[in-house]
Amino acid sequence: MNILMLAYEVESPVINELSSLYKSDKSNLSYILNADFWSFVDVKSSFYSRIYDENNYDFLDNFKNEYQLLNNYKTLPEVDYNYLTNFEKKYNLSLNEIIATDPILYTIMHGRDYMNVPASELKLKWVELVARKMEKIFNDFKPDLILTLGNNYFVKNITYHMSKYNEIKYLAVLNTRILDKYFAFDNFGINTPDLVFETMKIIEDKNLKEAKTVISNLNKDALTLNTPHEDIINDITSNTFAKSLVSVLKISLLSTYNQLFIKVNFGKNYFGTHYFKSLFYYFRNDLYRKQLLKNSPIFTKKIPKRIHYYYMALHVIPESAILTQSHDCNESAYIINICRKLPIDVYLVVKENIEMLGLRPFSFYKELSAIHNLILADPFMPSLNLTKSSHGVISICGTVTLEAALLNKRAIFIGMPEYSGLKSTERYDKYKTKFNKVSKVDGSECDNLRYVQSIIELGESIDMHYLMGYKEGLDYQSKEFKNEVAKVKRLLDKNYNNI
Repeated sequence: MNILMLAYEVESPVINELSSLYKSDKSNLSYILNADFWSFVDVKSSFYSRIYDENNYDFLDNFKNEYQLLNNYKTLPEVDYNYLTNFEKKYNLSLNEIIATDPILYTIMHGRDYMNVPASELKLKWVELVARKMEKIFNDFKPDLILTLGNNYFVKNITYHMSKYNEIKYLAVLNTRILDKYFAFDNFGINTPDLVFETMKIIEDKNLKEAKTVISNLNKDALTLNTPHEDIINDITSNTFAKSLVSVLKISLLSTYNQLFIKVNFGKNYFGTHYFKSLFYYFRNDLYRKQLLKNSPIFTKKIPKRIHYYYMALHVIPESAILTQSHDCNESAYIINICRKLPIDVYLVVKENIEMLGLRPFSFYKELSAIHNLILADPFMPSLNLTKSSHGVISICGTVTLEAALLNKRAIFIGMPEYSGLKSTERYDKYKTKFNKVSKVDGSECDNLRYVQSIIELGESIDMHYLMGYKEGLDYQSKEFKNEVAKVKRLLDKNYNNI
């Protein structure tokens, strides 16, 4: 079997080990593709392109040649629009929609204003080069199966659409947000997979006790967090101006070294960061915005008692889930629209994601605070408390909406999350959705239980935070690391046979 494996930055060590496991079957051929350009233009990330063991794969590839070709153009390149138009028709996709899922190609989606914004011809030429390379891989290697971790970003997305046209199984290991369970999605994590629906029909009492415990524990804590909310709060509140200054200076030194590395090796850095802007960005965000916002009176520390409200939780942007599971991340536009639709005695409580503190301009909060029926909640306030006291929860595709659904609260999503098949959830329609005063949604307990039971049955408990290197002391040669990657393979094999 020919297996194409897509890796993005920190996923590389896992893909390297995963390829080794599949190569133990001599009938398998492995083609590893680094689906990013950070792996060769960033000093720190380039480590991940050097970690591969040549005994673990048959082919190892990246987009370095394409990037060098792009940088060698003396004038703006000529884009082959006929090729791109035919590509869209052939694979029944919209390249502009896929571009919008990539935070590097579509910087308007977030506040990283230190990014270079190349001319449209350069962006589209890059898209053309990527499309041509992927077609060549499909034609020459002829994959029978495509595997990856996560759904980030452009290369993985375009490959997924090409796999559908070629009727090739594409499995992406993604977080289910239930416990530490991961699932091998065959739909790129967009809406609820068919296998989950099918399992819900036949699950009966299997994993019932554990599912009830998951939902019962929601009364005490959130569903799943890689870093507990309290730890994030403690990290931000204890981060004094002096500590932030030291951190920013370290980042500045690394940025300087990285810019020299790129200059020597590539000459240009069309999709990277602007050197002086990036230095200003960290000083402004960490030393100015975040320090002021931590105690800003613009946020309400305590929600008044006996008021009626719906709760909307904001997202970390950019982030692969929201970019993939939504066609529109313009949260402020949704907020304005929702506030206009609320009954006169109902408020919208909006809480910033704690990890976004300092990333948005002050004007974002000032404009929202001018809305008369909106309350900006303190970002340090626990989401679960706001959910329990609300009439319902709204998010683009956040975990908070899944939590609301499992608590029998009204749960409204805007995007295309993997839990959208739950009967207790509803998709937001700016023309039809009404905001009534309801305290509980009845009749969904059984459906909620079957969903959690099915995720427990189909998923695999994986410490992905550890595998991605976010914990100290990670040794890629250790038995612990290899055993954890073996769980990923077990999950993929299980779902490959089921789908």
